[in-house]
Amino acid sequence: MTTIPIIIEINEEIITIEIPNPILVEIGYEFSPFTQQKSNWDSSFGVTEILNKPTTTASFKQAVRTVSSNTVLTLDDEIVVFTSNGNAQLPVSTGSGKTYRIIARNSTVMILPDGLDTTKGESYQTISGNEDLIISDTEIGIWE
Repeated sequence: MTTIPIIIEINEEIITIEIPNPILVEIGYEFSPFTQQKSNWDSSFGVTEILNKPTTTASFKQAVRTVSSNTVLTLDDEIVVFTSNGNAQLPVSTGSGKTYRIIARNSTVMILPDGLDTTKGESYQTISGNEDLIISDTEIGIWE
């Protein structure tokens, strides 16, 4: 695990501490785990106020596939964008937790479950215009 050196001056005494990235120790100054530079500080914070808080937000990229006709969704799919009318065939639901975001871009898309599976309690779902639907494999036979 990487650490970030934090240098604090209190009454002309310099103290150096190491904190794990991305935890932040705030004593009047805020340090960036990326630049390791201090930012402007709000004088309302005193030396007695030490706060541990994350300095980063979760960020991730998802695979996007654009289709223009009927398609069978695969385990590699995450976001599927339909640019024309079509059907999105879901795989068998097994309770895996797999989630898809299906987007209709100026089109109509019918989301079809496999066999006797259901989608949000129905035998199929339809989105149109510029709608989207997020659907997850929550248990055997059920997409929600």
